[in-house]
Amino acid sequence: IWLMLKKYPFVIYGIGIAVGLVSIPLVFKRIRDDLKYGDANAIDLPPINNTAITSPYGWRWGRMHNGWDLRAKSGSNVYAVADAVVKYAKNTEPNGCGGFIQLNHKDGLSTKYCHLKKFFVKKGDKVTKGQVIGLSGGGYNDPMKGNSMGDHLHYEVLVDGKAINPKYVHKNIKRA
Repeated sequence: IWLMLKKYPFVIYGIGIAVGLVSIPLVFKRIRDDLKYGDANAIDLPPINNTAITSPYGWRWGRMHNGWDLRAKSGSNVYAVADAVVKYAKNTEPNGCGGFIQLNHKDGLSTKYCHLKKFFVKKGDKVTKGQVIGLSGGGYNDPMKGNSMGDHLHYEVLVDGKAINPKYVHKNIKRA
């Protein structure tokens, strides 16, 4: 958090005023712009090709849905959206994510890829933007599907461990 506040001092201003929630999207725009205009860390690559959002970030079925569900056929390549280090590559996750990979990018930004059927990376690996990190799953016969009812990729963006709406860093993925 200290690095975030040092690099993004206007966060304090956004939190300190009565309409602070209006300023929060500006924080994420700043993060997105820093990544976009940096070299290899631009997040302009979708985590999966030929996709669309089938279930957005927000409240769903009486609980928070912390990411996007993206249309994907089982076995589709899943890509690292920016250079990173693999924090997790696990077969299970207690919140129904199933097989998942979490990547740590710079400045407290992480991305999480869920309902994977196969991993091509392991904890501690360095990955580059566009590298295939796993294969999507989520189908009824996938052993690592978690709480999935069909083929798709669940994708999350986190800042300092807290999920944010992926729309703040991705502008190139549309609703199905």
